[in-house]
Amino acid sequence: MRYREMKWWSFLLDNNYFIYDTFEDTESVHLFVKSNPHACACPHCGMESRKLHASYVRTLQDTPIHGKATYLHANVFNYNCLNPTCFSHTFTESLPFAKPNQVRTEALNTFILGISIFLSNECASKILALLGVTISNDTIQSLYDRLVFVDDPDVEAIGVDDIAIRKGYSYATAIYDFYDHHLIALLKGREAESLKEWLRQHPKIHFVIRDRASAYAKAIKEVLPECIQVADRFHLLQNLLDHLKDLFKFELPNKCFFREGQLLEKELKKINIEKPPNDAYLSTLHYDNELPRYPDGTERPFDNKKRNLNSPQYQKQTKNRKNKQQLIRDIRASYEISNNKERQKLAHKFNVHPLTLKKYLQMSEEEIKQMDEPKNYKKRKTGMDNYLNMIFKMMPDGLSDDTNYYYLRKKGCVKKSTTVWNYIYVLSKNNFPDRQKMNPIHITERSYPTGPPLKGYTKTSERTNEVWVKSSIIMA
Repeated sequence: MRYREMKWWSFLLDNNYFIYDTFEDTESVHLFVKSNPHACACPHCGMESRKLHASYVRTLQDTPIHGKATYLHANVFNYNCLNPTCFSHTFTESLPFAKPNQVRTEALNTFILGISIFLSNECASKILALLGVTISNDTIQSLYDRLVFVDDPDVEAIGVDDIAIRKGYSYATAIYDFYDHHLIALLKGREAESLKEWLRQHPKIHFVIRDRASAYAKAIKEVLPECIQVADRFHLLQNLLDHLKDLFKFELPNKCFFREGQLLEKELKKINIEKPPNDAYLSTLHYDNELPRYPDGTERPFDNKKRNLNSPQYQKQTKNRKNKQQLIRDIRASYEISNNKERQKLAHKFNVHPLTLKKYLQMSEEEIKQMDEPKNYKKRKTGMDNYLNMIFKMMPDGLSDDTNYYYLRKKGCVKKSTTVWNYIYVLSKNNFPDRQKMNPIHITERSYPTGPPLKGYTKTSERTNEVWVKSSIIMA
């Protein structure tokens, strides 16, 4: 896309420069600029010349526009100096928005420094690339290296603070102008001697703002005894907070708990509140704890064991089974290629008992593959055994977990809520991995009690419903 025959006065440039053409693609914007007056003063003798010697195009990277890399293509003119006594026969006009031999505008350099001051050079380079600025981390460092701190021998009010060049290893002393906060000097280290030497060269200082470092205070008092020293706002506020803590630490507890603007006596804890079940619906269900069976009458087995096959214990067992399978296959392969078929030597070679070797040789490939599954040991008896078959029977019928839970309660199950819910979860996960919860009829929610217990009241628990009741023992 290109626009021609346009004369735009740019507020980004000097008034003597205008944009006469633009070009834009998917990644960059190009602005073509030139100076309006065709005359320039010689930088050496000051005589103005309008005699054009030559011209060339100078390309500069500028601040990005809409995240696109922006380039200025400036037509720069060379003039002949008309002063016969001037040693310079030709000179080049200077650009007000870029220094000589510079590939970026001053506005872009300021933009780069403003971002990289909060980041590392490498990180700043990557962030600037996303914004449309192409610059390396080494170039950012060179911009820092060219910064010059202009000292003012007549300064009267300063700020002194220490900064970390590399935290925990090297530090420096920064001195700022009190009125506009620009950096005046950066002294090596944070000892008193370096500050004393600088203060002796600035005898007009009568006002210093500093932190609470005793080294700075002694140095200022020794070199400039009449100087007024003031702690900065941060340390004044820190002193105030430390003093208030000392005043209130014996009056206030370590933690305070508020609810709805009221100070509580102690922390509130969440309690379980179960909504009442739908007894009319539960009365329509009929399940027993007999063994589940298929339609043809045969027993239907199911897995009711709580096992985490991803645990380190089961992972180790799986690895051992794999190693054992490989050992059996290696023994069988060695036995097949041996000529004398001597089992005693094979047992000694693989470090197994001869009877174990005989068992391995008699195993079929199907029996070896069955070792991939963990052994299903007999489950010990628990108080939930009278309800496991009932839980399993309800799941294929599409009943929700909440209905399952409240039906067990109706049948007389008095185990803890967590125990019942764990068995419901385990049976569903082991036997119906694709099963989804149906629309729950009853839900369990968690909430806070309305407030702390009043004096003369205590907390009791009735099954899983926790309530506040009046205690006659305390009242007595």
